[in-house]
Amino acid sequence: MLGSLSQRWWLGGVLVITGCGGASPLLHPAHPLPAGESSFSAGVSGQLMAGAAQAELNAAKSANANGVAPGRPREAFLRGAVAYAAVAPGVAPFVGFRLGLQGNTEAGLSATGRRVRVDGRYAYVLTDTVALSVGAGASALLERMAEDEQGDDATAQRLGAIPGVDGSGLSGFGVDVPLLLGWRSKGSIVQLWAGPRLGYQHLGGDWALRIDPDAREQVLAAGAAQQWSLGGVLGLAVGLYPVQASIGVDVAYLALSGEAALLERRAGVSQKVTYTGVTHALGVAPAGALSVRF
Repeated sequence: MLGSLSQRWWLGGVLVITGCGGASPLLHPAHPLPAGESSFSAGVSGQLMAGAAQAELNAAKSANANGVAPGRPREAFLRGAVAYAAVAPGVAPFVGFRLGLQGNTEAGLSATGRRVRVDGRYAYVLTDTVALSVGAGASALLERMAEDEQGDDATAQRLGAIPGVDGSGLSGFGVDVPLLLGWRSKGSIVQLWAGPRLGYQHLGGDWALRIDPDAREQVLAAGAAQQWSLGGVLGLAVGLYPVQASIGVDVAYLALSGEAALLERRAGVSQKVTYTGVTHALGVAPAGALSVRF
């Protein structure tokens, strides 16, 4: 029966596979590129959970290690599922391109895993060594192939995934506003930047859930989630023109609300169960890249 506890547990789990974590990393200093100059960066970024959210995720993974079954802790699974929706732990490649424009402005395009971000910013160059950058970015979370979602079971467990949830149909969009204050040494050999960052993202799509761990068939669920993030960015770059190595970390408080609906047809009768949840978490997103200016 659709209203059984096991299916209600899985319905809470559809929020688990947001798979995007926090916003894309900022690995550029506060000072903009000169007009007509560009840079290309390649590296890696990570998404981590901290505090109570990680404990909730561990409890949910333990409750659902072999698939949801009657008698498993309902409250622990729901809390962990929604916590993982706030920040999906994992590691992803990062690539970025930036172009200096006239009037101390700059545009950028970057990709981190499934997320693509485009941004623009204006920099107040206070002195040759100090600048204040004001920017805005828009991002999109792209769908991915179902076979890429599953991967190796052991790897999925290490990255925090809850078994039996296929989020290949998930997509979404987001916006963020970073404010960076930066300093650079003579010749830009060393650059430092820090500042606040506010973000919002909307996620939605279809999820495939394996309610019975021994069954081959999956059921579909549909849902949506909204996430607000408020945090800070800290970065360091070292290099000699035209090569530069950058590292940074984005730490943010995340507030997420979401809802999902699971619909199944039994004996010709359609029944629907809905789930609504709210959670809070601390997201930590370290990143590093090597860039070349040309």
